[in-house]
Amino acid sequence: MPPRKNRPKDEQQELGLVQDTNSKYGQYNQIDNNYELQKYQTTNIDIVIFHQYKESKTLFQHQKAYINQNNEIVLSEILKNIKASGFEFTNAMISYFDPISDLYRYCGRDPLDHTVGVPISCINSNQLEIKLRCGQRNIVDMLIQEQKNKEENDETEARLNPTSANANQKNNRVKERKIGEVVEKVALWRRFYTGFYDENGKFINMPLDNAALKVGISKKTLDDYLLQIRCGKKYGFNFNKNLSERIGKLRSFVKSHKNKESNNQGYGGNDSGGEDNDA
Repeated sequence: MPPRKNRPKDEQQELGLVQDTNSKYGQYNQIDNNYELQKYQTTNIDIVIFHQYKESKTLFQHQKAYINQNNEIVLSEILKNIKASGFEFTNAMISYFDPISDLYRYCGRDPLDHTVGVPISCINSNQLEIKLRCGQRNIVDMLIQEQKNKEENDETEARLNPTSANANQKNNRVKERKIGEVVEKVALWRRFYTGFYDENGKFINMPLDNAALKVGISKKTLDDYLLQIRCGKKYGFNFNKNLSERIGKLRSFVKSHKNKESNNQGYGGNDSGGEDNDA
């Protein structure tokens, strides 16, 4: 269960829900954190700060980054150094850009806990993009809006490319999504289900059926997508290379490897291929 943040601060400190950094224990805790940092590997990366409401980007070059035991960048230390340079974003909502899923991953409000990490795979061309949001917009609405913006961009691209769009319509019995979109939709669906803290510190999660309604795809189709993704990872499918390909390519890959696996084991396998049941 998430902490009860509506309690008085002194009561929260007494219960251990928050830490008073002015106390002796709090000072020891900070020392422990510094000691942990000394054991981490370090590297220098460039940080791009994207201020969403100002629609501006600022580049901070050669920032020292700590890599923890999970092979993740310790985000709080990077933000601390940037703030020390005079760049102010106190209490802003922090997200980092994941180039693999083409999504911003919400981390929480500034200041972040030192345990919040960014996977090394999110560093692209030695750059990490961090998005700041200052305001009270509901994070659920923002996640949905980001998905809608992506879909609108795809529709605009189709209108500008009518030849390819018409070709797709001719041989499309049902709409077949791109692999990149499928990965995004499944990630968003699972995120609503597993839960997250919103901008007010409230823990948000929902059943899989309700999460599917939020995403706008039936749970049956999302279950199938998740199965295809898991099987694809198991058999070594290159998702990064094929993000713009249709999901049928992943289905064919999985089916082929399952058939080979079944033949090697001496019995027939089940056909894992499905169809998109909704547009």
